[in-house]
Amino acid sequence: MAFDLFLIAVATALIVVPQWFSTYTPERHAKRLAELRCGAQEKYFEERRSLETYRPRGLSWPYRLFGVATMAFAIASLVFHH
Repeated sequence: MAFDLFLIAVATALIVVPQWFSTYTPERHAKRLAELRCGAQEKYFEERRSLETYRPRGLSWPYRLFGVATMAFAIASLVFHH
C-alpha cells in the first residue's frame, strides 16, 4: 500500500511538473548555443548547426503520459489488491 501511494505521488509530480524529470530544457539549449557562438569547442560534428536549425520543443507530453499510466497502475493496484 505504501508503494502504491508513493507511485501516486510520483505520478502526480510527473503530470503537474514534468520539467523536474526532463534533462533537456530550452534554457540549456540556449546556453549551449550561446557558448558555441562565443567560440566553445563543439562536442560532436556540426553541433552548432544542429542547435541553430532544430529549436527545442516542448517535451513534457511523454513525461505526462507516463505519469498518467503510472497513476492508473497505482490506483488499479490499490483497488484490486484490497
